[in-house]
Amino acid sequence: MSDDLLNFLDENETADYNRLEARALDEEVVREHGHCYETSTNIDDRCYFKSTHYMHLDKETKMAELWSKIRPDENAVDDEPAPFMWKDFPEFFTDVAVEAFCGVSDALRWNRKKTTHTQGLVAKVEWVPVEGNGYSGMYETGSDHVIMRLSESNFLHAHSKGLTPSAAFKFLVDGDQSLNLFAMSSFLENDSWNFFEKPIGNRVAPVTMEDHPISFQTML
Repeated sequence: MSDDLLNFLDENETADYNRLEARALDEEVVREHGHCYETSTNIDDRCYFKSTHYMHLDKETKMAELWSKIRPDENAVDDEPAPFMWKDFPEFFTDVAVEAFCGVSDALRWNRKKTTHTQGLVAKVEWVPVEGNGYSGMYETGSDHVIMRLSESNFLHAHSKGLTPSAAFKFLVDGDQSLNLFAMSSFLENDSWNFFEKPIGNRVAPVTMEDHPISFQTML
């Protein structure tokens, strides 16, 4: 867990996170063999993409292994969008959220359903920085080992008036955890079906009680 975020957790939240880290393994198995993420070297293990072995790989190998799971058949032409999880959506509010912010992994927890941002498009991309942009690190140097996912944040239905676009970029790093960037145009539905019509950023206008009371109270 990220040390800076750990400081914000109370005892119950920390216990919840440690329980998730154990991956519900039998206690005797953990005592004898250690946690899965400490010992895994098999790409088919459910915790492989947060394992010590995986983290120590170079970014080229990480890309190849991740992409083999994202796109097992490069020649497939019959891919269908993932179905929206209408019945499962309430789990978004009851699942332990701390892992989403503090977990170190390149894959979603094996038993966590993707109840938001369910539908999306994934691609290998290159991050080309604008010269003199004032940033440091990866944003200054750029990277040619990036996975991008463009997704719809909400569930589309017959009465939808537009999209709620979001974007995520995963920068793969040699021998270390990945760096991630997330962005949206708004927390609320746009009035356009053009994904790129409105600017996307990692800071969006806040939802207020006065303008959107239901959304505001839901987020609280």
